[in-house]
Amino acid sequence: STVEVEGEDTRRLFVGLADGTIKGLTMGGGHDHCSDADRTGEVVQTLNGHLDSITKLIAKGKDVFSASQDRTVKLWDPQTGKCRKTYSGHQGWVVDVTADVDHVYTASADKTVKQWSRVKAA
Repeated sequence: STVEVEGEDTRRLFVGLADGTIKGLTMGGGHDHCSDADRTGEVVQTLNGHLDSITKLIAKGKDVFSASQDRTVKLWDPQTGKCRKTYSGHQGWVVDVTADVDHVYTASADKTVKQWSRVKAA
């Protein structure tokens, strides 16, 4: 799964992997200078926290959400790479996730859909 996030001066592509990690790659844009980290496609961030394959990534506002076969959804700050919240409670893989301003919605292979309160960005 992949999702693109646009920051103040960069664009980043996040890629969810089978080992449960999420890699942040540079997409260029906004820089007037060149350095090794400015090259498009360079891995500049690794988000660790899931224990199994990533099944879905979405970007909502300044947040990134990841769903996993480890039966959780995580809310990430794409600028710092820190996990801000873990949503757990499904008995099967989380196969889909979406969010609005106030809630996160998850669907699982356990044939349930859950609604969670969303942590608002600081």
